Amino acid sequence: MQRLTAGELREWAEGRVSADSNCGNAGSGLMADFDGTLAQIAQRPPDAVPVQGAEAALVHVAKVFGKVAVVSGRPAAFLVSRLGNAVSESTSDLTLYGMYGMERISRTGEIQIVDEAKAYQEVVSKAVEWSAERLRVLGLTSKVFMEDKGLSFTLHWRQHPYVGDLAQQFAEEAATKWGLVVRLAKMSAECVPPVGMGKADAVREFTSGLDSAVYIGDDLGDISAYEELDRFSASGGKALKVVVLGEETPGELVEQADRVVDGPNEVVSLLAAV
Repeated sequence: MQRLTAGELREWAEGRVSADSNCGNAGSGLMADFDGTLAQIAQRPPDAVPVQGAEAALVHVAKVFGKVAVVSGRPAAFLVSRLGNAVSESTSDLTLYGMYGMERISRTGEIQIVDEAKAYQEVVSKAVEWSAERLRVLGLTSKVFMEDKGLSFTLHWRQHPYVGDLAQQFAEEAATKWGLVVRLAKMSAECVPPVGMGKADAVREFTSGLDSAVYIGDDLGDISAYEELDRFSASGGKALKVVVLGEETPGELVEQADRVVDGPNEVVSLLAAV
């Protein structure tokens, strides 16, 4: 598969891939995941930090593309703690979508939560308490790290891969009991509200009114974003799906991608060079 270059990314930013060669950058957009794309994968996801230069690269690329967004499964408060300076410093259209789009950070730093997700906050809180006790009883507390994300909770087993099947079964049990759904990712299973807001929905909202869009991702959750870009293309838009390669990058994502990039450091270098 062909590698993405700064020159090609610049063409997308300037709208030169659109059927309308005069559309300019106002009709172009770029979206990127956080973990594994702008940050190296961490043993404990809450410990992840953007690679050096990531915030400056986002500020820069937001001046070149018409719109830029980070679309992540990380909570909005986490994204603000890691990328908040980029949002406050940018004079362009730079948006942070947290929790797959259930949360959004405004230019003022305010966290906005979609109404459907708000209704599940108490349910998720009770599910976290129940799951913590169940993990303790099953003797899994030291092997499975449970991350409370407010609107969801995730079971991580990267440090103990051999309990992965058991952790997935536990996630399915918890989701069934509390009316949630399971999303699988790299070495993790997340129990989330069954609301119609995921990365595909965030991409659909983001691409509204655009002529062309680029999406950069590395995990299973990005497949739905790719699929939404396919629909965007089918309706007349131009889309470029970029996969970030790493030890845990799922083959399904690689198969659907148009271009490849080697890791978060190269992603940031490309964004800065546009």
